[in-house]
Amino acid sequence: MAHLETKTDLLDGFGKEIASIVFPVTICMAATVYLVRQLGEGGELDAQAVTIATAYYKEKPEDSDGVKFEGAVLNALIFVGVIGAMTFVLAGLYWLRCYKFIYGYMAFSVFSIFFVMGGTLFWELFQSWNLEVNIPVFVVLLAIFAVVGVLTLFFMRMPTLVKQAYVIIVGVITAYWFTKIPEWTTWVVLLSMALYDICAVLIPGGPLRMLVHLAQERDEPLPALVYESGPSRGPDYDLGRVWRGRQQGAEQRTTIEDPGEDAEREGNPSPETAANLPVASQVVGPGVELQEIDTLIAPTVERSDEQVQAGFPVDQAEAAPRDEGPQGQHWRREGEEEDGFALPDEIKLGLGDFIFYSLLVGRAAMYDILTVFSCYLAIVMGLGATLFCLALYRQALPALPFSIALGVLYYFLSRGLLEHLVVSLATNLLFV
Repeated sequence: MAHLETKTDLLDGFGKEIASIVFPVTICMAATVYLVRQLGEGGELDAQAVTIATAYYKEKPEDSDGVKFEGAVLNALIFVGVIGAMTFVLAGLYWLRCYKFIYGYMAFSVFSIFFVMGGTLFWELFQSWNLEVNIPVFVVLLAIFAVVGVLTLFFMRMPTLVKQAYVIIVGVITAYWFTKIPEWTTWVVLLSMALYDICAVLIPGGPLRMLVHLAQERDEPLPALVYESGPSRGPDYDLGRVWRGRQQGAEQRTTIEDPGEDAEREGNPSPETAANLPVASQVVGPGVELQEIDTLIAPTVERSDEQVQAGFPVDQAEAAPRDEGPQGQHWRREGEEEDGFALPDEIKLGLGDFIFYSLLVGRAAMYDILTVFSCYLAIVMGLGATLFCLALYRQALPALPFSIALGVLYYFLSRGLLEHLVVSLATNLLFV
């Protein structure tokens, strides 16, 4: 019975953790679809505005499919090349400890997104709603909104819900901007970014992998725009780089086991004891950040009640160096010894994943709603597969490949097969 309860708790926790990251992705995609349907494919934000994605070729309706494909491939190569070069530059600045420059650049970029791109988007929305807007008041409110957003994301401690909302807003604005990219270039860019995601995260020497390793060596937070899901296992878990549970009136107890030893553990830990085991996190760089359970040993970080009440962030806690060798010890948590399967209590998803997921469904929204639902289900299935692999293999994984591959496949299947099937059934008054 105890084993069955453990299995049920494991599945229940896994479902909650998936929901905590699928929900914001759904909001971002739904908002993008609404904007595309409300404002249409035209508008002041045309394809020429996204110069990085149309640097070589600007698609024309009279061009042949071969010309469009060739131009789209070259545009995608330039796009991915610029993204990769910027990531290498970021790694170099991070290695040189140019933190002020990095945060300054990111703050300026986010402010530009909120004030310039967001302002244009809001103005178009007000026009589509036939609302009269006082321009001075609109500019002042927009500036306040942008400044608060920058402070929330980079410089101030704000409620988690506020930070999550601002990250989603950045994703929606940028994704809608990217929907102005021509169709052929859009599909090639999506597939190219999925391949780049694999190379940057998994291949040794990849820019994101270098950033992660550098941040781990220094035990410092990596500056990046990520969505941080809240803890799904209750308030006993602390958010941060190192988590530590505290029991009133008793010292923290942890169980450490060397993977090379087959010695049996004495006794079975209670759920409260298992929850008190510290878990260190790995953060993948901008655009592909997923938190994983660190399989390397991380000594317990002691924080006094005074420090907790004073509001010191967990990231500022002092941790001892970790053993990164292949013989590193493992923290054991209840259910992991038997199943070898567990997700972290907090998952981090990069802003780039939000943008490209929403870009895909936004492009589908230009066709019909049926295709939108097909692409949405494909993206959610891909995200679930990514989280499953994350829990199974316990290493940082790119979040784009599964979702983008399934989304693109379902898009063309829906347009080529599902639409004709539904139309033929409806015209013959047949319902399945």
